[in-house]
Amino acid sequence: MIVSVHFQCQNNPIINRATTFNCVQYKQGGGKPVPKAAPMPAESTVKTIAHVSCVALFCCSAAAQNCTSTALPIPQDFSTNGTVYELGIWDPDNDGSQNEMLVVGGSFTSVGKQPIASLALWDGELWHQIGFGSPIPQVERLGVYEGNLFVSGLVSGFLAETWRWDGTSWHYVPVPTPLGIATCFLQYQGRFFVASSDLQSEVTSFWQWENQAWVPAQGGSVYSTINIFREYKGKLFAGGGSASLWNTGGVKVNGIAEWNGEYWTHPGFGIPRFTNITALGTHQSKLFFGGTALPISTFDGHNVQQLPGSTQSAYAFHSHEDVMLAGGRFQEGILLWDGVAWQSIFGGISSSTTPTSSVIDMLEWDGMIILAGTFDTAFGNPAGNLALLDISCLCAPDCDQNAVLNIFDYICFGNAYASMDPYADCDKNGFFNVFDYICFGNAYANGCP
Repeated sequence: MIVSVHFQCQNNPIINRATTFNCVQYKQGGGKPVPKAAPMPAESTVKTIAHVSCVALFCCSAAAQNCTSTALPIPQDFSTNGTVYELGIWDPDNDGSQNEMLVVGGSFTSVGKQPIASLALWDGELWHQIGFGSPIPQVERLGVYEGNLFVSGLVSGFLAETWRWDGTSWHYVPVPTPLGIATCFLQYQGRFFVASSDLQSEVTSFWQWENQAWVPAQGGSVYSTINIFREYKGKLFAGGGSASLWNTGGVKVNGIAEWNGEYWTHPGFGIPRFTNITALGTHQSKLFFGGTALPISTFDGHNVQQLPGSTQSAYAFHSHEDVMLAGGRFQEGILLWDGVAWQSIFGGISSSTTPTSSVIDMLEWDGMIILAGTFDTAFGNPAGNLALLDISCLCAPDCDQNAVLNIFDYICFGNAYASMDPYADCDKNGFFNVFDYICFGNAYANGCP
């Protein structure tokens, strides 16, 4: 995911209401670059978006305290006909007068019912195509540096390509790794890097962008695929793993490695072998991590803790004030950590066509959380692999969603428990028992942000 450490607040055209939209700063740390874009090309195509149903999310700071509800319209054409792998934010004029735009990359052939394939821009009201379209049919990674937009993904089989848009035209900029695909772009300490993995050997090498070309970067190669970078407490961490050990600077490392200024080394805590780290995030001075065959855990700089009721196959994290969101390939696709337990978010996401529905990426843009992945239902509403979530006011134990915490939420929870609604599996262990009531009681007593 492309992470923006700040963004310019503005009224968003897709929020079709009279009141001013309350923007918030996005303070999630480190990792991938802040996208900066070249001006929109004249060949862009546009289409007006219709506005339909909404999802209402609420919050309460203490029991029986009233709160203001916030309804979020979902544009009818805010959808694609294929999986969305990555999201980004693009400023067409580099912090000028133009508004930021959302970048969507994936394996779709249409977006907003328009024939725009694999790469699209959303300005809050209209979909745009870059130039004559994406040069590759499946965009899996996005990166921006000095006004250039970089995209990478599979073309066919083991053939991957990386391209650069300079504001006027596309340029083929292959990473020198044999059969290499860019698994991560990273803007770090004023420089721009790519981690490129050999699709057959899974050996990852690092390259830096200099003088319009990739040159070898410090750090050499690691014997593992790298999936994500994240900065935590001033240090850079990388997550990956698969079925092989890292070997950097002569140090063998599993799953997560730390950059020491010269090479990748042991992070100070252990990860089980054969673990593939697919998600890293920061929240309340802790590093969150998750992946294949590994429940979501945290590292506070000293100790590792596996979070109770944690699930496996997390793909993305997003921190917002006092809550942490986790997206992935698990029941409901998205969960909320309130500091006590993982909570359901109004049924999450699902798919009527595939059992592997998932949230692959999340990004905060204009006070909203954009969810991307593979799903056709989100929070009880029809969706097409994209969804909007307003969590500026979100209260997981407010079961009846009336913006008040009181005895009726216990009654609501009891009814959900009786019907075996996934919401009532509070500790997310797949069972309905007295511990779910204890979990709900703790969340209720803890209040809401």
